[in-house]
Amino acid sequence: MQIVLLASDGSAHADRAVAYLIGQIQQGGLLSDACAVHLLNVQPHLPSRISQGMSAEDLHEYYQSHSNSALVTAQAQLQQAGISSTVHSRVGAPAASIVACAKELDCQSIIIGSHGAGLTLGSLLGSVASEVVRLSELPVTLVK
Repeated sequence: MQIVLLASDGSAHADRAVAYLIGQIQQGGLLSDACAVHLLNVQPHLPSRISQGMSAEDLHEYYQSHSNSALVTAQAQLQQAGISSTVHSRVGAPAASIVACAKELDCQSIIIGSHGAGLTLGSLLGSVASEVVRLSELPVTLVK
């Protein structure tokens, strides 16, 4: 069984990555019906000037709420296509968290949306996407 990590930040770029994954599964492309999908959102740490007055419960609720909001569209797209997924939320440096989560879940690949515009590698791929490519030992599919 193919295990895939789909990283989503709720952006239009991430939505295109979801559509790509759905297409690959439905068309029997690189991925088949025997595919486990892990959907991940990573929330960056709040600056300390903001978080220092918040309780641990408030911080957890804040991160979880924002993560859930970022994944609503991706979850709906997958569900509508009849593809089940397991949802994960992390807090930390996005690229490092994506790569670490993929390793922990024994994923064979990572799918992430890229910005697809710009002149430098960082702006072409997006800073998170380019960092995932740099950090990952797994194959990374960038969807433009």
